Amino acid sequence: MEGATQTRHFVDESQATNETPQDAIIAHDSPFYLSTSPVSIEVKMERRTSSVTTRPGARAEGRLRGNPQSISLHTKVRAALKQFGGFSNVIEDQGLLSKPLDYPNQDGDGTDSRFVGRDRAKRELAKMQPRKTRRGQHWLTNRVDPRGRRHFSTSAIVPDVEQVKAKRKAEWQRNRHSNFVDQLYLRLTGGKGGDGCVSFHREKFVQFGPPSGGNGGSGGSIYIRAVEGPTTLARISRRFRGADGPHGQGSYLHGKKAEDKYVEVPVGTVVTATRRLRIPEEEEAEEYYQDLLKRAAKAKWDPTGIVAKEDVLQSIRDRVWRHYPRAEETNYRRNEFRAAEMRLAIDRRRRRRYLAQSQAGQHASLTAASSSDQASAASCTPYEDDSSSEAELWSIDLDEPTPADSPGILLASGGRGGLGNPTFLSTNNRSPKFATRGEWGESLEISLELKRPSDIGLVGLPNAGKSTILRSISASKAQVGHWRFTTLSPNLGVVRLGSEGNVIGVDSAEVQEGYGSDSVVGEEEGEEFRLVLSDIPGLIDGASDNRGLGHTFLRHIERCALLAYVLDLTEQEPWKDLQVLHNELASYREDLPAKARLVIVNKADQFVSPEEIEEAKRKLERIKRQVVEIAEDQEAIGGRGEAMKVLTLSAKKKQGTQGLAKTLVELLRAQRAAESESLGDKFE
Repeated sequence: MEGATQTRHFVDESQATNETPQDAIIAHDSPFYLSTSPVSIEVKMERRTSSVTTRPGARAEGRLRGNPQSISLHTKVRAALKQFGGFSNVIEDQGLLSKPLDYPNQDGDGTDSRFVGRDRAKRELAKMQPRKTRRGQHWLTNRVDPRGRRHFSTSAIVPDVEQVKAKRKAEWQRNRHSNFVDQLYLRLTGGKGGDGCVSFHREKFVQFGPPSGGNGGSGGSIYIRAVEGPTTLARISRRFRGADGPHGQGSYLHGKKAEDKYVEVPVGTVVTATRRLRIPEEEEAEEYYQDLLKRAAKAKWDPTGIVAKEDVLQSIRDRVWRHYPRAEETNYRRNEFRAAEMRLAIDRRRRRRYLAQSQAGQHASLTAASSSDQASAASCTPYEDDSSSEAELWSIDLDEPTPADSPGILLASGGRGGLGNPTFLSTNNRSPKFATRGEWGESLEISLELKRPSDIGLVGLPNAGKSTILRSISASKAQVGHWRFTTLSPNLGVVRLGSEGNVIGVDSAEVQEGYGSDSVVGEEEGEEFRLVLSDIPGLIDGASDNRGLGHTFLRHIERCALLAYVLDLTEQEPWKDLQVLHNELASYREDLPAKARLVIVNKADQFVSPEEIEEAKRKLERIKRQVVEIAEDQEAIGGRGEAMKVLTLSAKKKQGTQGLAKTLVELLRAQRAAESESLGDKFE
């Protein structure tokens, strides 16, 4: 012991020399062998916290029985011991943890023992306490076992946790460059109106004051507005509900109107009302109103009269009326209440006539200044179970930004507030002890369909090089790959030209696969013209019949002012691809082929040998003949008979891209000039 304390450094037997002290040499036959050779290890640390149940009794036992850690306690203890140096072989040789560790409220077979007493639980817990290690305990090596296997573990992390983390990271990596959503379904519900108040004025020396209940506030409505800036529907919530209006109060305090909610969508969104939803409470109230209007019609709508007396369920009446405490039973039997029902029926009929007139002139007041000046989309939409209605679905195209002074298009109106008891004051009834409840707001389901506007759209088959062209003349970071359907959502890029007609903001390096970089290219001259170029995902034969994702891709072409076909020159018959694209656009919409003004033949750098170059020339001649045939067909049906221009380039090596940018600018300027002339002729 004294010699061991004098030596501070120990040497392995295989590395010892003659000058090494004997007490510093570690023999290999030692019962506890510690290797001094360096070993590379990876240490993972994890901090865990778990709740511990300290309440006694059956509730605590129930919490322990529901703890999933009790099932795998044996495995967790073994893993915890491993992280302190690797004792797996010691556990096996010594027979440690050979029996499963259970909680005191579990039997040997794993079943719950619900009727375990406290004394028995204490005895079982005492048996589970770790005992002190006896002296002279013989430990075998903890590094190498007789069979030559090496056991070492430094982590007790559950594999499932690592798999979940890896899965989340993969999803984030896959979606961080593309969170584009162009179709969305929303559920909208207007706020409920506040209830009217039943109250009477009270002050000193006034024993019986007049009714002073206020009206309830109207519920919040839901509007939709088109704004510039957003380019996707991904950040829009799927559910919108207007705020409920506050209830009326005493002393003639009316509830204020609840705040409206606004759904902001990108410009170019098409809104369609798919169905109107029914609310059970609203159906019961509507049933009462239908019966009330019939009884008022029998009484010939006499404002000073009373409605006909009929048996109506009290539960249905309670959906509309509220009463002074302990006056509900007497109110229904009095003629004053039937006179109040007549007033309510007249107000209801006047409201219906007003809504009918608003629906008739809804197209003229889509962007009115307030919700009372326009009909909502829900009021023009049939209910979901109404099969008799054959009216077209309400729809509107938000192709222009909503003015700043306009709330937008009203989709779902909030419910009207209830009437206070002063509304039903009459010469015969000086103390009305009833008021009406607030109405429910409208509920509606709509679909949003985004059609991204752009100046020029690139249309082609999959893997034709559309994204590569976009990257070569703009600062877009669209993904480029050698596989088909690399692009699944439209990509936009801004093409900027300088005073000399060259593209600025783009370097001269080749376009690499993957996503574009965020590097900024220095600019030495000012910008003279810019345009927005759109990369439409690849179309296939049958896209107009919604084959694959045909309609999903074709909807974005509608917003483009001009179109440019992109062909792959390495294909066997690229002129047939041009005909396929032309036919698909004509099948989807007849006016789309007239927007095509340019044919871009890509991948011209793939032809090197003289034979390949001659083959490329033959393909180009055949493409030009196909362009002439398409122009003749368009002229025969009364369309534009001018042939499209044909450009050959290599987008990957940026050969011919400067000429492409100049051609796009010329075509766009000519299109804008033609539109301005036609607009001027129309006004003249």
